[in-house]
Amino acid sequence: VFVSLIPLWICVVFFVLCLKCQRPKNFPPGPPPLPILGNLLNFSLDNPMRDLERLRKCYGNVYSLFIGPKPAVVIDGVQAMKEAMMSKAADFAGRPEYLPKHHMPISMPVVGMVLADYGLSWKEHRRFALMTLRNFGLGKQSMGGNTVCTCSNIICQVLFGTLYGYNDEFIKVVVQCFKENSKIANGPWAMLRNIQHFATESSSEIQFKSLIRCQQEIDHMLEMKTQITYDDRHNMPYMQTVIHEIQRIANTAPLSVFHSTTKDTELMGYFLPKKQLKGTLVIQNLNSVLNEEGQWKFPHEFKPENFLNDQGEFVKPKAFVPFSAGSRMCLGETHTAGYLQKL
Repeated sequence: VFVSLIPLWICVVFFVLCLKCQRPKNFPPGPPPLPILGNLLNFSLDNPMRDLERLRKCYGNVYSLFIGPKPAVVIDGVQAMKEAMMSKAADFAGRPEYLPKHHMPISMPVVGMVLADYGLSWKEHRRFALMTLRNFGLGKQSMGGNTVCTCSNIICQVLFGTLYGYNDEFIKVVVQCFKENSKIANGPWAMLRNIQHFATESSSEIQFKSLIRCQQEIDHMLEMKTQITYDDRHNMPYMQTVIHEIQRIANTAPLSVFHSTTKDTELMGYFLPKKQLKGTLVIQNLNSVLNEEGQWKFPHEFKPENFLNDQGEFVKPKAFVPFSAGSRMCLGETHTAGYLQKL
């Protein structure tokens, strides 16, 4: 009798799993999920970003996926990103409960600001971090060696829970490693490598001309002074365009850090439930914004002209969001922008 009931139990379990993968009413559309696996088979291992773009073309700028049995909403394009991360920032500022923070040992209860869920504690910590970094001169022209060391020390305290002395050998090594890695990662040869996969017949010539023009701006500034400072960026518009175009093309964090809804909310006419304490997982596809048709003059090419207006002046389009947008935008944006300018 028990053996004869096995097929029935299998059918019941399969039916329950199918119910778990059902989309709520007015939830964003998406590909049909499989029990247990969800939509994992909709993605290839070699290029999942290409699969996300394929799904966007099929279902629109807001669509849903199942990562295993868990539903997730993918946000594409400037309009949807602006509504979620800026207009309704508090509704989408949560962090999913199943991010790696919950797999830390019990002896490491502190998750920091990046992985911390949205709430009063997170607001206070972020406000304090912004105020402290600004007081130390983050992003300012006067930010020198000691200040860089201090800011690196603050970051080490957040990461490792230890505050080192200014003359400590460890913090000196950390700062030196960051400097050397930045030179390698952001130098001229790395610039060429980052844009290499966008190659066309004329791309090599474009890259070469861009580097030459940057060097000409640098040489022109050095004719008037012995050292270039961060404030000189206003007199070097083409240098700024190249730096920003490299960040747009490189797109080092194409899906940013996952968000979750903090309450029942709507996005582009769709309903996203909080689902008790869990919240709906929200994935920002920054790649779709940084390459969106209609937002860039040359969305799929390396062209510094994407950041130049008709008068040849540097402008930053609203679609430039390599650090995400809204209340949970990366704290390091100002520091990164200033450091790249100095390099």
